[in-house]
Amino acid sequence: MSDEGLVLLREILAGQRALTSQVQALHAAVERERPRRPEPDVAAIASLREIFAALGGDFLFTTGDLIEHAALPECAKLHAALVAATGSPLRARRVGKWLRWLSGRDLGGLLLERVDEDRYGAQWALRELRELTPNSLPERSEARKMRVSK
Repeated sequence: MSDEGLVLLREILAGQRALTSQVQALHAAVERERPRRPEPDVAAIASLREIFAALGGDFLFTTGDLIEHAALPECAKLHAALVAATGSPLRARRVGKWLRWLSGRDLGGLLLERVDEDRYGAQWALRELRELTPNSLPERSEARKMRVSK
């Protein structure tokens, strides 16, 4: 390769290194500015606690069940909390992602766990944290499904 070719190749490599450096700097700047996900919304957790208290025990539900329940007039606080946490209009996928984000955390004495998945979507169990033992999550046939009264 001629000297001119080597000089040109070195210039191209230097330009590529400069571009790579700029892209890395932009990526770092975007990561610094990206808002961090806040801790679980206190209002949403309170609404989950209200549902748990109203149903009186362990139950399984899907995101669709939760959205249907939130649409009832007597569940306006739950609806408002879900909208605050996931945005409006309520979509099962966004609510499911939010539930997945909440799962496994201590939610003021409650534990939300993904138990099963069927053709209707993921099944979630809401349990009191103090009752939890390794095999204490309800079996699908044993737990009561959340009932939405229409």
